[in-house]
Parts: sequence; structure tokens; C-alpha cells
Amino acid sequence: PLEIAFEEQAPERLGTIFRAIDVEIPSFEPGVYSLHLEIRLPGRTPMVTSRRLVVEEP
Repeated sequence: PLEIAFEEQAPERLGTIFRAIDVEIPSFEPGVYSLHLEIRLPGRTPMVTSRRLVVEEP
């Protein structure tokens, strides 16, 4: 598995904050992969979302 982590300050108040992530890893072999994104904030339940990725021959 490949893991990428970063930290930033949590907001003082609850609310919606939009973020985007762009990952480009060109050395993937063709196949089916799962991408799991987990967000952890101190004192809160972790949030997880997953996406299925299909890499095909060019």
C-alpha cells in the first residue's frame, strides 16, 4: 500500500471546508485498485471514503 499523509490545523468551529486532492502516480500497472481517503480530527470520529480505480493499457 501507498500512504500519503499531511496535517493542517482544524478549524475552531464546525462547518464545511472544501478541499481537493490531486494524485498522479504514473507507474501503476494495469489492474483494479482501491483509493481510501481518511480524515482525522482530534476528538472526532475519523471520516473515510473509498473509490475504485481501474488502470487500463494505453
